[in-house]
Amino acid sequence: MQSWVLQLQSLEMIQSFKAKGKLGGLSRYKTIVSVIGLVWIWFVGTLVLNIPFHINPYFSISGGCVLLVNIVCIGGYLYHIILIASIRYQENITDTQKKLARLQTSTLGIIRIGWLQMPFYTTFFWHRSWVGLNPGFLFTALPVTLLFSWLAVYLYRNTTVNNLHKKWMQQLVGKSLEYAAMIKARAFMDEIDAFRENLQEGVSRRSGR
Repeated sequence: MQSWVLQLQSLEMIQSFKAKGKLGGLSRYKTIVSVIGLVWIWFVGTLVLNIPFHINPYFSISGGCVLLVNIVCIGGYLYHIILIASIRYQENITDTQKKLARLQTSTLGIIRIGWLQMPFYTTFFWHRSWVGLNPGFLFTALPVTLLFSWLAVYLYRNTTVNNLHKKWMQQLVGKSLEYAAMIKARAFMDEIDAFRENLQEGVSRRSGR
């Protein structure tokens, strides 16, 4: 029993250290992306504010939607950074797992929202003098926008935990830097939990003799 307890303490220390390293790198990555995102928001916001709506409403609407999505995403990233910082690896393993589960759910939610800006990158250059029944618009710009709109909705609806086993979702989301690091951190903490359960079962068996 003493040997098992020592193994548990050693496992907790090693796995917590690994998880902390993964999440620390993830937090730094999200911080860098947030800074870049804020610069992008400032740039797009400046353009939207300096181009009057009546001159090109398509640009204003497209830019406004891109701004809205990016603001939500950056807000989500800041929440993730705070959530990671709040994790205390030496405390109750269940609390840590709950926070990691929240981080996973929120990360997928932010990725889903991010997909929704895709079609607006195909409409910002539209102009009233060009939009209409001319072939250039009907057979080039409009089909591209419809395709990206369908793709955005499809990805939004299918970026879920239940679909992560699919190969295309693994390539698109599962193997991404931020999601893969979080999953590895959860796996490290789950190993501690599994070992604790085995230890408790061993204690119960010995007590029952």
